[in-house]
Amino acid sequence: MEKNLIRFNDVRVKYKEFELYCQELSISKYDRIGIVGSNGSGKTTLIKALMNLIKYEGEIKRNITKDDVGILMQSNNVSDLYKVKELILLVINKKILNKKLLLEIEKFGLTNILNRRIEHLSGGEQQKLLIFLSIYGNKNLLIFDEITTGLDYSSRNKIINLINDIVDSKKTLLLVSHYFKEIDVATSKIIVIDKGRILKYGNLNKLNDLINDIIFKTESEIKDLSLAKSYIINEENIHLVNKNNLNNFIKNCEDKNIQYEKIIFKSERIFLHSMVEVTHATI
Repeated sequence: MEKNLIRFNDVRVKYKEFELYCQELSISKYDRIGIVGSNGSGKTTLIKALMNLIKYEGEIKRNITKDDVGILMQSNNVSDLYKVKELILLVINKKILNKKLLLEIEKFGLTNILNRRIEHLSGGEQQKLLIFLSIYGNKNLLIFDEITTGLDYSSRNKIINLINDIVDSKKTLLLVSHYFKEIDVATSKIIVIDKGRILKYGNLNKLNDLINDIIFKTESEIKDLSLAKSYIINEENIHLVNKNNLNNFIKNCEDKNIQYEKIIFKSERIFLHSMVEVTHATI
């Protein structure tokens, strides 16, 4: 039985001044992969090529049908005039909310908002609804592209914990995110993209071996972080000296809403900017 769900071979996507190139990449059944990179690095382009939504050169082998893929992108246009139950029935092509469907709705915590219009939902409630719609029908490959963008800290955590709960051992997950904490909670592997190139692909537990430096703009930003035992000031930037347990350190920054200017991999390329400063762009 073929283990690979998707395999990229010498894939190239050109868009104006931008080019994404993926020489070789395999996604296996039951993988839980986080896809990370700075704005405009090519994360969404990679997903669109995978789903055959844009033109590309090279070969992408897919051992899965579109009907078995649940996907939620960062931009989803839904009419505010629909009630929640109306949108659910429209998307899943049902005439009534039958008992089985109502049980699924209850599991997602949507029962109390069924009669509310989309325009009256909070950001977290809207995303929960869209996740429900994207995965309905027991999809085996789930793709979420920066779906917590614009949500507050509490709502973001609820959404990522929900994703972690619904992705069981028989599903494959691709999660595009700017947040290390989301990647750490929901995935076990990581793809790092920068300037249209895949820099790293491997196990998330080896993150410490991949990062060269974390840079802060001002000293005050890290004084209160218990994991920042020592640091140096160089060219008006703050560089960490003690880089033990970087995964927890980065999550601690995100939890406390502390800005890091950028993270640099050992390849000397910029990996990720602080979410506080990021403005999202889709290539």
